[in-house]
Amino acid sequence: METITLIYINFNSTINIHNSIASIKKYYTDHLDIIIGDNSGEYTSIYNEYVIKFEENIGFGRGVNQCFKNVKTKFIAIINPDTLFFSNILQESAQFHNIECGFVSAWQVDQTGQFSLTFGNFPNVIHSLLNILPAFLIPNTLIRRFWPLVPYDIIQNAQQFKSCYGAYLFTSFQTFEKFNGFDEEFFMYYEETDLCKRMVNSGLVHRILPTHIYYYHEKGFSTKSPTFKANKHHNYSRKYYFLKHYNKTLYLLDSLFILLGKFKGLFSSVK
Repeated sequence: METITLIYINFNSTINIHNSIASIKKYYTDHLDIIIGDNSGEYTSIYNEYVIKFEENIGFGRGVNQCFKNVKTKFIAIINPDTLFFSNILQESAQFHNIECGFVSAWQVDQTGQFSLTFGNFPNVIHSLLNILPAFLIPNTLIRRFWPLVPYDIIQNAQQFKSCYGAYLFTSFQTFEKFNGFDEEFFMYYEETDLCKRMVNSGLVHRILPTHIYYYHEKGFSTKSPTFKANKHHNYSRKYYFLKHYNKTLYLLDSLFILLGKFKGLFSSVK
């Protein structure tokens, strides 16, 4: 098996990244190139990682792009710091990837071992409209078609995806370079969704590994406890995404439906 490059973006997550790398090395014994984009300046290397210390927090997408400039391998895996693996996911991903493939990813499990919301459709105004309604009125066919994150029991036999929660994204150097990596206008949120959509629009497909190959991801601080700053980034990124891929009218409708949903207390994810 050839060398694969791992890319992590650190923000006060040194221990988590060390644990994540250790979980990979437990199964993948071939040589790894590991590049760390350090947004907080405190990362300490213990696996001979190549660390790029940024002078300020430049965000996730831009950080990955900076790391990518140092990649010399055929394949790369972009991994969130607090992600643990329980199989040889790198080898399986390399075997799944081909010239018609954008990303390869895998199902995520929670602390109880249950599959989490990982794959689904791209953000869309129909989803925002439907979410105004009580969940029991929405059939699974509409959830499968329009929900950005779809429950596992609805799409458990899926082999491909359009968009995913990007805690683990595997692709080739050639593919990532062809699309100029992440759009750096996204400081945080939606950067992987945007790149997934650009790849799909060009005719590529994203592939899901078999369910016995999964990972555990502990959601980060911004997801556990939203702050004003995180919400600001999220709102801006959603606006930029809609204006980039749709138009101003759909963005305004999307914003209206989300506002109505929040006002009525009915805007929530399907569980």
